[in-house]
Amino acid sequence: MAVFKKILKWFGIFIGVLFLIGLLGAIFGDKKPTENSQSSQTETTATPEPVAKEEPLMQTTAKELAAAYDKNTVSADAKFKNQKYEVTGTVSEISTDIMDNAVIAMKGGVNQFLEPQFVLADNEKSKAGEVEKGQKITLICTGAGDMIKMARSEDCVFK
Repeated sequence: MAVFKKILKWFGIFIGVLFLIGLLGAIFGDKKPTENSQSSQTETTATPEPVAKEEPLMQTTAKELAAAYDKNTVSADAKFKNQKYEVTGTVSEISTDIMDNAVIAMKGGVNQFLEPQFVLADNEKSKAGEVEKGQKITLICTGAGDMIKMARSEDCVFK
């Protein structure tokens, strides 16, 4: 029993020392200001983050786009697919696809059935009603690859 009392005594002293060290650390420890504290707003000056320069968009015409896909689909995909670009051309057709998206075809394909198609972003659909065949327009689109040797672009917005 005497041994148990000695172990208990030393265990109590050990816990007390740990508690004291923790208490002193909390009082005198390194106090880093939090993002939400007012002292951090007054003590530190905010340095502006560098703004990434937006690279200019690649520019092309509907005719150049169609010719690139007619010449070599793999090469054209490497250049245009999943890339954002600006395309200019003359409207040959305004329609909707099977998903009820507004689609504008532009002249420049190898024939009237393979003209490049541009699927408008949902918020641009109402503007398609203002476009007429033969009108020259510029769109900013993301390349979607080809569909049966026909260049196709998505998420297009009017410039």
